[in-house]
Amino acid sequence: MKKKILVVEDDRAIRLLTSELMKTAGYSVDSAKDGVEALAKIEKKKFDLVLLDIWMPRMNGLEVLSQLRDSPSRPKVIVMTADNTPETLLAAVREQAYHYISKPFQPRFLQELVRKTLASKPSGEPIEVAEE
Repeated sequence: MKKKILVVEDDRAIRLLTSELMKTAGYSVDSAKDGVEALAKIEKKKFDLVLLDIWMPRMNGLEVLSQLRDSPSRPKVIVMTADNTPETLLAAVREQAYHYISKPFQPRFLQELVRKTLASKPSGEPIEVAEE
C-alpha cells in the first residue's frame, strides 16, 4: 500500500512542486495551504508523514505540531522552512518534529529524507528540551 503524505505549504509553487516530487517517488499525496486546512485533513484521513512549512497564515507549523502532539494517530513530521534560526529549530524539536530541513533544498535530498523517515521506527519517548 502506498504511504500517504500531506504537504503543508502556503507558497503555491513550492506546494505543487513538492507534491509532484512526492508523487513521482511513488507516494499518495494530498496538500494544504495552511495549518487550519492541514488539521482538517488530518482529522479526516490518516497520513504517514506530513511535510510542514513553519511560517503560514491563519495557523503556523509550530501551532500545528502542538495540536498534533497528543493525537493518537500522529503522523511523522518533517519541518520545512527558510527560517533556520536556533529558536525556530528548538521550537520544532520541542514540538516533536521528526526532522527539520532548510529551504531551499535539493529534491533528491528531500526524497531520501522522506524515504528514511518513513522506513524508521518511532523512537518511543519524545525528545525533551532542557532550558536554563
